Amino acid sequence: METFAGGGNGYTYGIYSGDGTLSTNTNFNYPSCLYAFQGLVWITDTINGRVRTIDTSNGIVSTTAGGYLPYADGVQATSSQLISPTGVYVDATGAWIGTSTYVRKIGIIINKVWVLGDPHFSSFSGGQFEVLGEHGKIYNIISTQDFQWNVEFINRRNSRKGTYIGSCGFIVFNSTVIIHQNGGCYVNGKALVTFHKMFFDSNHKYWIISYGRHSYALHLPCYYLYIIRTVKNTNVQLTTQHRRLTIKRYHLNIIIRRHQHNCVTHGILGQTSHFHYPVTSAGLNGEGVVQGQLCDYIVKSLLSYDSPFSLYSMV
Repeated sequence: METFAGGGNGYTYGIYSGDGTLSTNTNFNYPSCLYAFQGLVWITDTINGRVRTIDTSNGIVSTTAGGYLPYADGVQATSSQLISPTGVYVDATGAWIGTSTYVRKIGIIINKVWVLGDPHFSSFSGGQFEVLGEHGKIYNIISTQDFQWNVEFINRRNSRKGTYIGSCGFIVFNSTVIIHQNGGCYVNGKALVTFHKMFFDSNHKYWIISYGRHSYALHLPCYYLYIIRTVKNTNVQLTTQHRRLTIKRYHLNIIIRRHQHNCVTHGILGQTSHFHYPVTSAGLNGEGVVQGQLCDYIVKSLLSYDSPFSLYSMV
């Protein structure tokens, strides 16, 4: 037997701690119910009046629900007061929290989303939307205070529409990463060696690793990304074993998972982290989903943060 959570430096009534740290360094006061869903363990921290989550991939704790506004509905879950939460149930449609007086519900809980092909986006709040940018233009997908993720939209035919995700650029704290759709990954201008993990911070908490020319994993503030380099011919997706074909079109597919729910994020996809209902798009450029117009998310390069909605600040 071993301790999975708890064991912080004592407890003071009304004070809870541990967000962003390992679960074994966290203070809980009467953790009464646990529920596991999509890589997160939900814990009712009863006397603290909070619901906490632990990411099983790294053991990091976040507060997901509970605050100081009495019985407040229609606000962020971390603002509304919970009186002695003692039970929690989670599925793809939301989380139900049993308290001493009410059963409260948090809206759609989706930790894992994807960006595929055309490009189609699945939202963090549920639903899907499509964005057809201009070929060769670079757009901001997610922006936080600590990192910026930009992608180049490309096409596979002679078209002005950017119908695929091409190269990606990341600014993480003060480090830079470029992943090319034709192969190769460069961290701070140097090629990333296969199966070698490069860290972005002195605490070795955030990192990137290459699994060859075709897949990469990044552990970033708020998000975990798995990037897959894919080859296509005119219409059919192929495996890399079909390299004998003379027509090869490469692009990137990305799977994204949140490991923190209290981050402030923006960007074409990042802003959907704060939506409470599944998205419905009225067009092919994220109309009705993204704030402003699609052109507002164009940036000058893979490593720039000049979008008006950018949140990244050099640290």
